[in-house]
Amino acid sequence: MVLMGLFGLLAVVIAGAGIFGVVAYSVAERTKEIGGRVAIGASPGAVLRMVLRGALQYLTIGVLLGLPAALLLTQALGAYLFEVQPHDPSVYLTAIGAFLLTALTAAYVPARRATQIDPVTALRAE
Repeated sequence: MVLMGLFGLLAVVIAGAGIFGVVAYSVAERTKEIGGRVAIGASPGAVLRMVLRGALQYLTIGVLLGLPAALLLTQALGAYLFEVQPHDPSVYLTAIGAFLLTALTAAYVPARRATQIDPVTALRAE
C-alpha cells in the first residue's frame, strides 16, 4: 500500500508538471494577445483569471475523461482497497479536489507571469 501511495503521489507530481508546462506554453503563445488586452486596459486580476480559467478547462476535460475510467478500473483494484468501498464518493471527491489544487498551484506561476507582460514589448515582438 505504501508503494501504491508513492506511485499515486508521483502521478500527482507528474500531472502538476504537465499542467505547468501546458499553461506556460499557452501563455508564451498568447503573449501578443495578453499584451493587447493589457494595452487596452485589462487589469492584472483579469489576466490572471483568464489564464487560470484556461487551466481549469484542461482539468475539467481530464476529470470528465478520467472519472468514467476510474469507475471501471475500481472493480479490478477492489482487492487492494483497504477500508474503502470501490465506489465511495468521498474518495472520488478527494481525488478531484487534490487535482484541482494541483492544477491551480501549477497554473499560478505562468498566470502570474502573464500579469507581468509589458504591452509594448509584447506587441512589438513577433
